[in-house]
Amino acid sequence: MGMERTRVFQLQAGDIINMFTPFSFKKPFSWLSFAIRKVSKSTWSHSAVVIDIWGRTFICEALATGIVVCPIEEWGEGAVVNVSRSKTVVDKKDFSSRAMAYVGHTGYDYSSLLWYQLLYQITGRWYGHTAASKKTTSTFYCSEFAAWLFEPCFPKWYETTPQKVFENTCHFDHVYEGLDTTLY
Repeated sequence: MGMERTRVFQLQAGDIINMFTPFSFKKPFSWLSFAIRKVSKSTWSHSAVVIDIWGRTFICEALATGIVVCPIEEWGEGAVVNVSRSKTVVDKKDFSSRAMAYVGHTGYDYSSLLWYQLLYQITGRWYGHTAASKKTTSTFYCSEFAAWLFEPCFPKWYETTPQKVFENTCHFDHVYEGLDTTLY
């Protein structure tokens, strides 16, 4: 199902992956990536996190179907990725458990992505849910979920874009950039 893999970089639980799919008329999904990058004024169109389940590496991300996990061996479609790693020690078990607690029953935050993020990009003011809202953690979009998992590093995680995740160099180091099919 996935593309051929050339293992170059080993991920670890707690890594954040920012990515974009290069535009191609032949790949309709790349059109969405392009649109997200233009509207959010970002290099990156999607964020995901790495978790560990019983010693295996999985990608945990917010997709249109909600929060999902996928084994790293089955993940990847030729997107360009940047891996950010926390400058502080991440308890891999706690991090993975916190992410897994939302898998399978947490929906996708369409309103924040399609409406509130657009307003935020235009006005510079956030009109959506905040940390005080009970609805805030019932749905997530991709970078919002990644930022929420690292809440102390992203005090306003609910308004985070993949670009803001990427730009947080106070708390994260960029440790790898390449194709998603080179990760393991």
